[in-house]
Amino acid sequence: MFGAIEAKKIWEFVISGVDKIRDNILKYQIDCDYQVQDTLVLANSNYKFNGIVKPEYEARKKLNYEINLYENNKQLSAIINSDKYYGGISYGNTFAINAYKYCLALKNILQNQGVEIYEETVVSEISENLVKTSDNIEIKADKIIVCTDYFVNALDMLKNKIYHAQTFLMISSELSESQIKQIFPSDKFMAWDTDLIYHYFRSTIDNRILLGGSSLLYTYMGEKHNSKLMINLLLNYFKNKFPEVNVNFEYVWPGLIGISKDLFPLAGFDEKLSSVYYILAAAGLPWAAALGMHSAEHILENNKKFEKYFSPYRKFPVGEFTQKILGTKLSFAISNLLTTKSI
Repeated sequence: MFGAIEAKKIWEFVISGVDKIRDNILKYQIDCDYQVQDTLVLANSNYKFNGIVKPEYEARKKLNYEINLYENNKQLSAIINSDKYYGGISYGNTFAINAYKYCLALKNILQNQGVEIYEETVVSEISENLVKTSDNIEIKADKIIVCTDYFVNALDMLKNKIYHAQTFLMISSELSESQIKQIFPSDKFMAWDTDLIYHYFRSTIDNRILLGGSSLLYTYMGEKHNSKLMINLLLNYFKNKFPEVNVNFEYVWPGLIGISKDLFPLAGFDEKLSSVYYILAAAGLPWAAALGMHSAEHILENNKKFEKYFSPYRKFPVGEFTQKILGTKLSFAISNLLTTKSI
């Protein structure tokens, strides 16, 4: 989308979020099931290997990033116990955590430092230097940071610039070490495949398997619980990839994440309310952590080095006029597809 030099700049920005989370965990000794796990991207076909995986390998090598390429079954079988993939890449500097436990710990750390946190206080309105709650409480502030993901639509702010994507997550019962090695014969990875709406899986600290994914039918739909279709799709995916592994999945959850029309986050000031700053559609913890640091520099020091990438008012593949005709759901689906095709 941006060329090699710009891509490296953006990638380093995202990596700063990874580093910040790790630094917090180590500095404050946060108990959040922290596990060093490399990233593994697996091709579902030869076409995807040659069109997606191999170009990423070549791009990372060109930009002097460490990366491993797995081109044949012998190389692949050493790291993933499945003959249903057609190649892959892996790289380090990544890790797995229980994000909920991490956030709870951060809350306690901030409160101990004197930060006031009001959970379950519903914001009903935001205006210049003013936040109103549903309990008719008014809070005045020099700067107001709105980081609400797709819930921003409930405040009627940045109308039509944020929508949601839905994904599903399953977790298995606890597995033995031998069962885990039937999936990951050597090291444990955080893995995902090359489907447009991709599947992803990893092992937890207590040897359960987390398995996630979605379908085109449900991605832009409202939150769907107890979907037999999605449960069967995920179960069949895992059974197809790992037919020798006997795994019992115990729970499944749906979840909505905020997305923009080009899948990049939105971060910047409101064009009418100079006191209001947005951090939205940060799909992924590294993005969220990096944007937290960026927003402080942007607000306090007027650092605009990433403004052109994240401005809420940048141009998107599908513009507002077309969106009025097509509707929000279809506009986001088409815009997201055009964005991924350009990648």
